[in-house]
Amino acid sequence: MAFKNKDGTVNSFPIVLIFTVLAIAGYILLFGLDIKKKVEDVVEDLTTVTTKQTETTTIKLCNGCSMNFISDSFDFSTNADVDVRDLLKLDKVSLRSVQFTSSNEQLVNIKPYANSFKVVTSNLNGQATITAKYDSITITAVINVMNPSNGTVKFKYDYYFIAKGKNFAPELSTYPYGLNTSDITYQCTDEKIAKPYKMELKGNQVGETTCYVIKNGKKQATKVYVVYDYIRVKINEGGEYQVAREITPNGNSFDIQITYDRLTKKDFDQTNIQLDNFATRNDTGATITYVGPAPNARTWIYHVEAPGTGKSILKITIPDEDLKNKPGFNSFTYFEINK
Repeated sequence: MAFKNKDGTVNSFPIVLIFTVLAIAGYILLFGLDIKKKVEDVVEDLTTVTTKQTETTTIKLCNGCSMNFISDSFDFSTNADVDVRDLLKLDKVSLRSVQFTSSNEQLVNIKPYANSFKVVTSNLNGQATITAKYDSITITAVINVMNPSNGTVKFKYDYYFIAKGKNFAPELSTYPYGLNTSDITYQCTDEKIAKPYKMELKGNQVGETTCYVIKNGKKQATKVYVVYDYIRVKINEGGEYQVAREITPNGNSFDIQITYDRLTKKDFDQTNIQLDNFATRNDTGATITYVGPAPNARTWIYHVEAPGTGKSILKITIPDEDLKNKPGFNSFTYFEINK
């Protein structure tokens, strides 16, 4: 870049450019360090605040919650596959947040399954300890794995409800846990009401009958009611309402939800729900009052007070539209309180 023009005059542009560069360099030398220091101070302040907040923030998961195995030890069959909910009692605990471990995963393992976990055993005999952890709660139980030489199968409950035209797999209890039930058979005394269908029972027409489960020549009976509208009761388990036929509450009060599967053409509302207010049996002195509708369709909330101990049985009835002139055949179900 020339400092003189062709006519001999001075070209001022290069001179101005040089002074500008020198001025910028001088500014950086004079003030650059101060700016850098201020930026570093700001970053340090932000880091300090963030660190303090991280150190003082605490998330408490368990507020009045509890978790227990229903027994200190369980006898399991080899090659068993059992839902862990059959072994646990939870209150204000989400099962999906519980961490399970086994002292011997070659013998007993706990695997995720849908929204639950399953206890799975190998084909070996032995003993392992399973541990469940949630927040500050840690519980253990011993699993005894054995070859079932004379296992037994029975109905878990004394009665079951089946919707007309629907199939139903009744809950079974086995000894030991996880016993193979692929060879069981069913029988019903009145197959016009209910009859065996593959590995389930089918409701043919409204009414009641007695059915049997048979394994190794041994029979065990239960009562089966076939109804038009299948009524369900839900209780709060781990922050979610789940279908249940009984409850063992920790306190003296709790809420339930009552709903039904509509099979008849008529829509019912809360005024159609009939409660016997524990007239069947009421050791706990339980009372029930209506709270209001639930967010779900055909579902209503009720509050229960049960101050005493023992068993109370609530009967819930919906009048059947097609059988209103035949007393005794209305759709109904039972809900039990055990304290």
